[in-house]
Parts: sequence; structure tokens; C-alpha cells
Amino acid sequence: MATYSKTQVSILDGIVMGGGAGASIHGRFRVATEKSVFAMPETDLGHFPDVGASYFLSRLPGFFGEYAGLTGSRLDGAEMLACGLATHFVSSDVYYLNFQLALPIYNCFCRKSIRFLLLLCVNWSVCYHNDNTDMPLYM
Repeated sequence: MATYSKTQVSILDGIVMGGGAGASIHGRFRVATEKSVFAMPETDLGHFPDVGASYFLSRLPGFFGEYAGLTGSRLDGAEMLACGLATHFVSSDVYYLNFQLALPIYNCFCRKSIRFLLLLCVNWSVCYHNDNTDMPLYM
């Protein structure tokens, strides 16, 4: 994900641990809130941090990455911003408000509207998707 050509914005609102951390921390923009909690809990079980954690933890300032990777300590959103795990910090109230404003845009690009656009633009063979909808999907 770190080398993906499209911009990835990760909203870190809540628990960011293990695989969730690996899927989000590699993005270019990482937005934390006061509800964010980061940890690598697999270290409590005797495992090493996976999902690319050795890459992003080793790039934190000082020995903070080693500390976080070896102890499994939990960081809140402000601490994530301070050490570089997050690039931005916003209140979760602002995030919710902006999400409500973005809903019309999100709904424009849902699966059904994409199918509808495909129906209008493509004139290939018709097949039906297996999600119990009557909308045909062009292949």
C-alpha cells in the first residue's frame, strides 16, 4: 500500500491493532482521533509484529518503534501523531460531521450505481451477480 499510485487516506477512529494497523499505517495520510488506540498485541503472545510493522516501527524517532514493537504498549491518537504513526489529528465529532456531508458522494459510487453505469456504457454479455439483486452486471 505504501507504493500504491492512488492516494490512501486512513481514518484511525477506534482500535488500530495488528492487521488493522498494517492495512492503515502504510497509507500516505493517517488521520487519528481521540478515540484511536494503537498497539501490536501479538507481542503479548510471544509473536513478532507482522503486517509490515517492522518497516514502519523502525522508522519512528529514537527507539520508540522498538519500544512499541517489543512491549505492545497502547498509544492514543495524540501519541500516534507525536511519534509519526498518524499524520493528522481531528476530533471524532468533526470526522462524523464531515462523514455526514460526504454521504451523498459516497452513495453516488455504491455498487448499484456502478452497475447502473456499466449497464448504460457497456454492451457486452449480461450475467447476474450472486448477491440476490435483480440488477444485471456486465462482464
